[in-house]
Amino acid sequence: MRRVLLCLAALALGVFSWAHDPQLSGIGIAMKGGSAVVAVQVHLAKLGAGDPGSQIAARLALVVNGQPFVASKPDVVVDSSAGVAYWRASYPGVIKTFSVAHRLFPEDNGSRTIVSVTKEGQDVEETLVDATHPTYVFGAGGARMVAERPLHVISQFWRLGIMHIFTGPDHILFIFGLILLGGGLKALLKTVTAFTVAHSITLTVAATGLWSPPSRYIEPLIALSIVAVAFENLRQRKEGKDWRPLIAFGFGLIHGFGFAGGLTEAGIPHAALGWALASFNIGVECAQASIVLAVTPVLAYLARVKPKVSYRVVWTGSIMIALAGAFWFIDRVRFA
Repeated sequence: MRRVLLCLAALALGVFSWAHDPQLSGIGIAMKGGSAVVAVQVHLAKLGAGDPGSQIAARLALVVNGQPFVASKPDVVVDSSAGVAYWRASYPGVIKTFSVAHRLFPEDNGSRTIVSVTKEGQDVEETLVDATHPTYVFGAGGARMVAERPLHVISQFWRLGIMHIFTGPDHILFIFGLILLGGGLKALLKTVTAFTVAHSITLTVAATGLWSPPSRYIEPLIALSIVAVAFENLRQRKEGKDWRPLIAFGFGLIHGFGFAGGLTEAGIPHAALGWALASFNIGVECAQASIVLAVTPVLAYLARVKPKVSYRVVWTGSIMIALAGAFWFIDRVRFA
């Protein structure tokens, strides 16, 4: 039992430093007429001390028309509240070919860089550069419109959906909180389905541009949802009263806006919005399902064979989850 408690404590201490480090950066090439614009988006947490603009320029391994791209007077905007730096530079000519030699943070095996290409306002290419696919080459006539390549979009955004869950421990802890108390298959199915329906609604609303609340409000509310579901597990409830489906639905609406943040960071290909949105959402569900399938049998076994141990796991786990949520809430309000 002590080992179980120590593992739970280690998990809670570890996730404090993980929350919302999506490891995702972006490079956008927008070609229009006889010139182009190169734009980069990077999380400040990935940059060291010093000038963000200089660091981004040094990391941008971009070769245009056979020559290394050297920016002339780039624009740099730092959004401290969102924790993001934006870098933008012009290219005075027609881009026929270009290549990205590596992602912006190749020393970090978990980092990923989205490369987006548009021409005359139309999406041409959308790809992910990561440890598995470390380089990207764009050549004249070598790319098709994103709308014509649905399998490519499905593959990329399905993977992004999975990664968004497994690199976002706040979402993981919320799911743990929902299933930690256990219960019958019907009860768990109702809870997970309520969460899925709710976050699918707001993910679609935000991704389609209908409404997207600022992240400075959404992120603290996500942290509060973790605290709420943990206390629901600790609360002495009357027989037959299970509020988890309603809690899952209510806070699932908030988590959906958080998922949308991960999707929009990737640069949604508007010509294939439906494919991107659906595959990202399916990736999120696959990641959630894997967590539920891995944890639920263990919890059910403990509840059936070792009820005292099960009670202690639920109680200790809920306390740890509540502490993590409270830490994130204070941290996100403080830096909002």
